[in-house]
Amino acid sequence: MKIRVMTAAALLALAGCILLCGCGSKDADNQTVAPVSEVGSLNGSASDTLRASMTVDNVTPGGLTVHFNLHEKRNEVLFGDSFRLEQRVGEDWAEVPVIREDYGFNLVGYLLTEGTERTMDVDWEWLYGRLSPGTYRIVKELVDTERRTPGGQPLKYELSAEFTIAMSE
Repeated sequence: MKIRVMTAAALLALAGCILLCGCGSKDADNQTVAPVSEVGSLNGSASDTLRASMTVDNVTPGGLTVHFNLHEKRNEVLFGDSFRLEQRVGEDWAEVPVIREDYGFNLVGYLLTEGTERTMDVDWEWLYGRLSPGTYRIVKELVDTERRTPGGQPLKYELSAEFTIAMSE
């Protein structure tokens, strides 16, 4: 229960932060090419950045596959199972409402290293249900355990990637 409350509090705190979209383009082999972005830290100074990218594929109304890439040398950059979904409403983004109040994520840390792509299949039907047609983004947090805030906390970053759920025929 304590982990669930902490996870919910962390998600609420992050909701107001500025997010980076990880949209990609296609290369000659029709593979998604992620733009390399300098992501500002959520809890550090303006100079605390991380060069990383995130793209998605295999999109369905119930889930997708996320691809992470780190574009600089770091010893300990981690990501976990937690995520949130947002939907485009006009020019803004709004959090997709969850369908259950009592939820939590496994507290795991997957290592992300320079030059190695990590993938993660995400199923959100248990938390959001099947998404209706529209433009969405998935938001994931990265934690840099190598660099710290003045208060000693690991630096945290958010990456997001847009995707579209099309009308079914």
